[in-house]
Amino acid sequence: MNPTNKVETEKLYKKYYGELFYFAKKRSLNNSEAEDSVQDCFLEIVKNPNTISKLSDRSKQAYLKTIVKRKLSNASAKRLNYLQNIDENELLIEEKQTDEIVLNRILTEKIFDQIKNLPEERRLMFSEYFIEGKSYAELAENYGISRDNSRQILYRIVKSLRKVKMENEN
Repeated sequence: MNPTNKVETEKLYKKYYGELFYFAKKRSLNNSEAEDSVQDCFLEIVKNPNTISKLSDRSKQAYLKTIVKRKLSNASAKRLNYLQNIDENELLIEEKQTDEIVLNRILTEKIFDQIKNLPEERRLMFSEYFIEGKSYAELAENYGISRDNSRQILYRIVKSLRKVKMENEN
């Protein structure tokens, strides 16, 4: 590109960029697509400077808008082609993953409900052991029970939570 064409392209860019971006934004799904189409328009002008240099100002504006429209149309066609070519298996996988997320959320809610419904002392023991990391001996000392008894209580709680999980899987 010779220096004269570069200067002319920069002038066109400064003069029409805002208007073309607004034009593209009204016709596209997002700002990024609008921006890309306007940038591509000016890249086309850089590659073929002779075409636009022969036009009047009014014709230049129409010509640039036509290029932007074509670029947007091409982007829409690519997006549509992509959507049409999405493999059904991909959709099934996404649906399965969504189902798994929902099922995991339901299971988590059921487990939390089960924990909330424990007697207060048992709930505190569960929290102190699994969240705070206290030992069976520390729990036994805090609640005035034997170490084996604290271990047995936590075992029963975990067993009841596993039962909720097993019921949810069936």
